[in-house]
Amino acid sequence: MRDLLNELMSVRFWVAVVVVGLLVNLAAMWLNPRLERIGGALSGTIRRRNQARADRRAAMVARVAADPSVQVIVQFNEMRMRLISITLLVFGFTLGQISIGLKFVGVFSRSDTIADQWLAPSCLALAALVLSLAFYSFLEATRLNSILLEGRRRTSHRGAVREAARVVVCPNLKSSPRSPSREGLLKPSLVKYHSV
Repeated sequence: MRDLLNELMSVRFWVAVVVVGLLVNLAAMWLNPRLERIGGALSGTIRRRNQARADRRAAMVARVAADPSVQVIVQFNEMRMRLISITLLVFGFTLGQISIGLKFVGVFSRSDTIADQWLAPSCLALAALVLSLAFYSFLEATRLNSILLEGRRRTSHRGAVREAARVVVCPNLKSSPRSPSREGLLKPSLVKYHSV
């Protein structure tokens, strides 16, 4: 303790502190523009990647909104990813339980068995990997669900706009191709106008 205090009081220590401080400031002045340039390039790369991802998502939503068969395909893919997620979740928890069971067997037997050395840790690592894959599958299913819901919302909105335009332009036409009225024509006084 005494040596440390003597070292802190010496002139040599304080000269070294000043010299190191100057060297750090010079290095920071030299590194700062380069790090900013790298950060800007990295930011641009991340921005372009996010924009490309948003463009792919918008194209997928447009395809889902335009074609009902694509809606069915996306819905089946979503269900498939959810089933994969649930299956992997159950499998991961089972592997975790096996790992814990192997550890308890090793604890109760009080011997250095092969189960203690590599089987239990490898089951635990495999369980962590399977659970992370289950989480990824769940996120993918959630992404597909959001695309499907947005595509359906756009489709229903477009249908409402079409129906409103039809009612405003031609109020005497049949109410809908799926449920025609018995008379075939509606009276103008019965047509309700909705704002979109």
